[in-house]
Amino acid sequence: LKGKARWVLTCQRPTKQSDPGIQRYYLNSVGHAVKGLFKVNGKSYYGSFTQVHVIHDVAKEINGKWYWANENGVLKEKLPYADRVPQVYQNPELPTGCESVALTMVLRAYGFSLKKTTIANKYMSYSDYDYVNHYVGNPYGAGAGIYAPGIKNTANRFLKAKGSKLRAHNVSGASFEQLLDYTKKGYPVLVWSTMYMNSNPHFSGIWVKGKQWYNYEHCVVMKGTSGGKVLVNDPLSGNVKRSYTAFRNLYYRCGSMAVVIW
Repeated sequence: LKGKARWVLTCQRPTKQSDPGIQRYYLNSVGHAVKGLFKVNGKSYYGSFTQVHVIHDVAKEINGKWYWANENGVLKEKLPYADRVPQVYQNPELPTGCESVALTMVLRAYGFSLKKTTIANKYMSYSDYDYVNHYVGNPYGAGAGIYAPGIKNTANRFLKAKGSKLRAHNVSGASFEQLLDYTKKGYPVLVWSTMYMNSNPHFSGIWVKGKQWYNYEHCVVMKGTSGGKVLVNDPLSGNVKRSYTAFRNLYYRCGSMAVVIW
């Protein structure tokens, strides 16, 4: 059917309950279905040999790049934040401040300008015992640390102060594969692990609000995977690649704690 380029919807009998039974095509001016990436009125789509895909909120790899789509099937290239994470080292200023430094890296990836010490000085709260919601100790010296709920609150204090609509979310308890889905969409993930990937977290036997403290506690930024390795910005070790299996196992062993900003 020649003429104007246009959308075509075709109906079919659903093969399963979740299948809406509708396929979408975009025909060019000579009546051929358009394949691959293309734009209509400034919006990007992806056409295969079967239909124009509706991907919803699941990231999809196309020609080596990751994309995601809204409920209308409009494809958007992966958000860039995970690729922008700069390396910031906690030493020498914050020898026990890995969490605030990891958060600083993520915030800089989102375009915020802040010093290495800004989070520790102005936005992180402190406590003598509650490491779940506050930092225990002194990140400039003899400090212990802070868990995911506290870093989520710290990040949100900063974001609200800057008038940003972004918010930090405590996604602790998510599967490791779910965390990777965030990175595939372009979101860096704050992950609790151990210093220098020590296989033993050295649990202390101290419990606060249902969470046990471990003495090798450490927070890093996960950006994705490459060649079977996990890409990590570590406040101690730098921009490194970690064993997928070892990093995944430590995530679970250390309590499955993680924070994502969106």
